[in-house]
Amino acid sequence: MKLLLSLLLTTTAFARFQDPSEFLDFTKYQLYQINDLNALIYVDDVPDSTKVFLKKKIRWEGNIGLIIEKYTKEGTLAIDIGAHIGLHTIAMSRKVGPQGGVIAFEPQKKMFYEQLANLEVNKCTNVLSLRKALGAEPGIIQMDIADPTNEGGTSIGKGGDFAEMITLDSLNLENVSLIKVDVEWYEYFVFLGARNTILRNRPIIVFEIMGEMDYATGTPEIKAQFERVIDLVASYGYHVHNIHSNDYIAFPKFSEDEVMAPYDYWTDLDLKPQIW
Repeated sequence: MKLLLSLLLTTTAFARFQDPSEFLDFTKYQLYQINDLNALIYVDDVPDSTKVFLKKKIRWEGNIGLIIEKYTKEGTLAIDIGAHIGLHTIAMSRKVGPQGGVIAFEPQKKMFYEQLANLEVNKCTNVLSLRKALGAEPGIIQMDIADPTNEGGTSIGKGGDFAEMITLDSLNLENVSLIKVDVEWYEYFVFLGARNTILRNRPIIVFEIMGEMDYATGTPEIKAQFERVIDLVASYGYHVHNIHSNDYIAFPKFSEDEVMAPYDYWTDLDLKPQIW
């Protein structure tokens, strides 16, 4: 953990040179108080589905936020893969506390700088934000052109921002309690490149499969893609539970968290998980 804190402190100093105002025009943004997150969030005037919620002072993906807050452990490292503008990153930062840390990955330039601004205004100094993509092997990728109605739904493709891709395993991380993955159809490759990290740390994993798709109503081809991701995570020694629609949580088999979760937590959230 001392090495982690040293890394975070060094990178915090480096991050000060990544001034969001060098990329963002703050005259186009307003700060909104999101009460159930207890956070200030910069929102610009675009028809993005997440930001429509935020303008109403409603926490986006509040159910996922509650799960992240429950299972992120104080004094550990949490990983936010596909961090968007930092909503879940902020929750992780507060849960790990000053002796822990968060690493957040967001390859889209605009959302990366929005995330930096949101972390700064909420004084989240224990977060290392990287404008990188994660996958199964290193390289350079290009994103699709962002849809202004769903900026976070941008996949790897063509026409958008370029970014470096690395594997999570290349960072040799220790003391990881939770990993969140929301990467728009690229989750299978993220998990391939995170195998050793997952096996070594046994974190709880919260993830989306195939954004905007649904297993129950999907074609056989879509169902096969869901099952490929679930089978891969399960092969690492996990039980995978469906939270709702295309959101999932994976527990190390026979862990205390898994044994307790279906009884004392899912009921509280009025969710009916399926177990894979």
